[in-house]
Amino acid sequence: MRILVVFLILSFGVESEPFKLPLFDQTNLDRIEIEPVLDMDGILLSMIRCLPQKSKFNISVDLVGRVGNRSVINSSVENSSVGSVGRYYVGIVAKMPLYSSIELEKSVKRESDIRLKISGLIGSIANNVVVLKTALRELGLYIALEKRSKRRIRAGIAFTEEQVKYLQRVIAAKKNRNQAIAAINVSRLELIALCRENRRNSVNTVLINTIERAINASN
Repeated sequence: MRILVVFLILSFGVESEPFKLPLFDQTNLDRIEIEPVLDMDGILLSMIRCLPQKSKFNISVDLVGRVGNRSVINSSVENSSVGSVGRYYVGIVAKMPLYSSIELEKSVKRESDIRLKISGLIGSIANNVVVLKTALRELGLYIALEKRSKRRIRAGIAFTEEQVKYLQRVIAAKKNRNQAIAAINVSRLELIALCRENRRNSVNTVLINTIERAINASN
């Protein structure tokens, strides 16, 4: 009977106050909201504005305007005082489009590919922000459990294997955290590399601030 009393004292009386284990996630699972992890639209807009070449998506409107004004240019040339040779060369300039259909198609395709690449890099950042936040929560949880097991071992009510188990999980969570941070920075640098040189610093600031807000958000 005395041994049982001693065991109960060691089990419940070692710590002056009960151990409080932090919850992994306090999100209400009954309410699910689909929203972006970070301001993906804002990043995309900043990236489009910093690209070195002007967008060709609306260039067809300009070409239609040039074709519509061709007769006006020709009539003004014919009524002017320039000679036939002059009218010939002015006519060529007026009728020659700024972009051929093949060049326009290639340019739009190239810009479309760049936008798809930008979207993929932004998506990669968003995905790794989720991985990083999960790793940080796991890290806080396993560090607390590792400290608890250390106290339990010191009190003689747990074996060393318990602390080793949680210590291994701490190491794994730190590895996931560091890998996510590295992946975020790789995507960030790839995005900055697509910008004009005079816009890279400002876009980099936008990226860093947006990513940090997403990481530190409570949701």
